[in-house]
Amino acid sequence: MSSHTNFQQSFKDNLKENVNPCDLLYEVRKGKITTPKGYETSGYEVKVAEDIEPYIAEKDRPSPLQEGKWLIPRTIVDGIMDLDRQPFNLIDLYTEMKERFPNIEDKQIKEYAILLGDGGVVDLRKAKEATWEI
Repeated sequence: MSSHTNFQQSFKDNLKENVNPCDLLYEVRKGKITTPKGYETSGYEVKVAEDIEPYIAEKDRPSPLQEGKWLIPRTIVDGIMDLDRQPFNLIDLYTEMKERFPNIEDKQIKEYAILLGDGGVVDLRKAKEATWEI
């Protein structure tokens, strides 16, 4: 429990300094630690590894929408980003998309709504062809 508390405190300290803890790499070592009450015990010491840069900072990580073949035009996906992961039945999604994109043919909007709204929740990841790497 003390190791966990010390790790949480490290996160809090970084947040107070306006540093995103997810952009840092941590070095974890087994050894002697001090509990919040001041007792010394065995546990895991957590320190920021300052001599190593993170591979890709969180803010620079690519979006899952950046790679692959688009099944739905990118302009449409960008226009409905606020609907991602929202519950919608197909009729409501079709109506919402038709209001936002009145110059696109009904048949196309229906196809896009069926592809994105299958399962009752809008999933914009379906706008791109799935790519599998081995």
